[in-house]
Amino acid sequence: MLGGVLMLINVLVTAFLSAKSTAYLNIESEIKAINDRNREISENLISETALVNIQMRAEGLKMAKPHDIIYLSKKSPIAKLP
Repeated sequence: MLGGVLMLINVLVTAFLSAKSTAYLNIESEIKAINDRNREISENLISETALVNIQMRAEGLKMAKPHDIIYLSKKSPIAKLP
């Protein structure tokens, strides 16, 4: 009788640990996928925000450097109330 109870407990513990192991492996694979995606996004962010790329995109949009720069001051407002 005692041997049967111990075997039943052994089977239940083995099933429980197996289920927890599967859950643990799933979580580990999700963490790895998230870390890989994070690395990919970081590399993409670095390349997309590089000044060379921004300059090339600006040139592709036909943006030019300003010719006449006018600085505004408080003494010469753009618009006045009547």
